[in-house]
Amino acid sequence: MDAREMEISPTAGYNAMGFYMTDPNDSGGRFSIGGVDFSFGDIFGSALGSGKVFYISLFDAAGLGDMSIFSNANGDGYGLDNVTIGSVAVPEPGTFALLGLGLLGLGVTRKRASK
Repeated sequence: MDAREMEISPTAGYNAMGFYMTDPNDSGGRFSIGGVDFSFGDIFGSALGSGKVFYISLFDAAGLGDMSIFSNANGDGYGLDNVTIGSVAVPEPGTFALLGLGLLGLGVTRKRASK
């Protein structure tokens, strides 16, 4: 893809996204995720260059905002493939409390059985 800007806007309720990115060779390129910017150089470091493939995975329990990818100039390209957007269930704090009580009960039962 050779574009100056591309935006992915997940529908409300989706909180996970993943995709393969190839050739992020634009040292001035950046991601903007929910209004926060991340430069290609900070993410890929010295691995910037042609022929490299990376898998990018994003998650936000509150839901994903818009994600934009910017390149510096025409001719600085990147490729995206197998973009997947989904919803990942996040356990509620009550679930953890119930699990903790269950483990505590097992521990007490085991202690009583060993006496």
